[in-house]
Amino acid sequence: YCTWSLSLLEKLKSSGCKKVVYLPFGYDEVTHVLNKISTKNRSNGLSFIGSWDQEREYLLTQLVGIDAEVNIYGNSWTRAARSFPFKSNISHGSVFGEDMATIISSSDVCLNPMRAQNKGSHNMRTFETPAMGGLLLTVRTQEQQVFFPENEACYMYSDIAELKKKIEYIIKNKEEANKVRKRGMEL
Repeated sequence: YCTWSLSLLEKLKSSGCKKVVYLPFGYDEVTHVLNKISTKNRSNGLSFIGSWDQEREYLLTQLVGIDAEVNIYGNSWTRAARSFPFKSNISHGSVFGEDMATIISSSDVCLNPMRAQNKGSHNMRTFETPAMGGLLLTVRTQEQQVFFPENEACYMYSDIAELKKKIEYIIKNKEEANKVRKRGMEL
């Protein structure tokens, strides 16, 4: 068996699997590349690329009042509540390739909350964001720390209060944030 989750290794072995291999997610060296044009035109904002779900809507709703524009890209955001505060900031539909690279590399910060199946681990965006020159702000996990050390190659948060503080810190400390962004891309 091949799995992307360290937490599943022992579970698979203890259930009788003779050979279990850990293979983390990654990125495509052809598709997930820096868009150099967009790095000169960084917005003053946060981007989130991903399909709608209730948990993501709730998390983003908590960002009302931060000193940054919140830009959302993805499918099914028509399901967001009428009261969702960022309705006018949604670009509906899938984002891939050069469009995705442009968004990621031109954003001040790129939010990466984990879905239930990835909690405590990592996901594709863990690697795609730094590869495309984005500044990764992700849920704090030990696995991601191995790939991208916190405050060196990405920023991490554990709850909504810390998330808001990190966004505001990044926006106010762009020079430091760009060093973290650069190190993430190097790794």
